[in-house]
Amino acid sequence: MSGFAIKYFHAATIALLLFAVYTNGQSESEWQKFVAPDGSFSVSFPRKPKTDTKTEKSSKGKSEIYIVSSSDRMFSYGVEAITADYDLEHDARVDAIRDKLVHQLDANLVSQSETELGGYTGIDLVFINAERNYKAKILVSGRKAYIVAIGAPDLVQNDTGQIDKFLKSFEILKTTN
Repeated sequence: MSGFAIKYFHAATIALLLFAVYTNGQSESEWQKFVAPDGSFSVSFPRKPKTDTKTEKSSKGKSEIYIVSSSDRMFSYGVEAITADYDLEHDARVDAIRDKLVHQLDANLVSQSETELGGYTGIDLVFINAERNYKAKILVSGRKAYIVAIGAPDLVQNDTGQIDKFLKSFEILKTTN
């Protein structure tokens, strides 16, 4: 190999190693565990999440929503903790949350199945729009609900490691009264 070829080979090897470290180098310890200020849930994110709150009003009443979200490369991660001031039958609340979520993202529902976590019941669902694939969990108990969702471009839909890592990190720490 000529001197130029050796230098080019070394530069290419270093670039490849740096890319590998960047794309695969995020270890378990780098994910940050987030605990809601009220201690109701925890979840891990690849980066420090942003938080926000909002109030939504409907003909049925008012809902206070605590939002925590983050993104990492091509993934978007989010949790919404919803507390309504009105009663609604369990399945109707789950369906209303699902329908609103799918509508807000201009998506089509692909599948859903029943799920349970920490005394809450609801659904796991998969939905898609023109740009992203989503996997989410909606959990409801009385007037309290959680949405745990992750979205990614179509090209990374098979990266189940990131998806499962996020969804499995969500824990309900306090059950409703």
